[in-house]
Amino acid sequence: MRLLGEISVVPNRYGVWKLAFVAQKLSHKSERVAGFQAQYRAAMKYRGFKKAILSTIRSITTWRPADAYEQVGKANYPVLLLWGRQDKTIPFETHRRVQVMIPRVEIHAIDDAGHVPHLDQPETVNHVLIEFLSR
Repeated sequence: MRLLGEISVVPNRYGVWKLAFVAQKLSHKSERVAGFQAQYRAAMKYRGFKKAILSTIRSITTWRPADAYEQVGKANYPVLLLWGRQDKTIPFETHRRVQVMIPRVEIHAIDDAGHVPHLDQPETVNHVLIEFLSR
């Protein structure tokens, strides 16, 4: 099975149905798949990237982000969330739901940045990180 064009998914005894379902859901949205291909083609040249994406795809079928966010929301430490305003992978508006689950989260919207704001706007992200970690 091929998923996202460049990643070969080798089914194993865990999650085969779910991986097939994810591929089926994406396949009928060819423009969306093409967008993922274009977005990740350059990154796929880096060693380890394909394994990381494949791991994400495998775990996303069982992982519930809301559970993780709620756990962080119960902890007693500062939380910083950097989010690219032009994120097409997880749209910026999603931050409102995260904010409900992590009430004390400090959110910084990064202009002219997508899903990887630290690569798109490193100077801005570094400034925010240094300021946050200096407190």
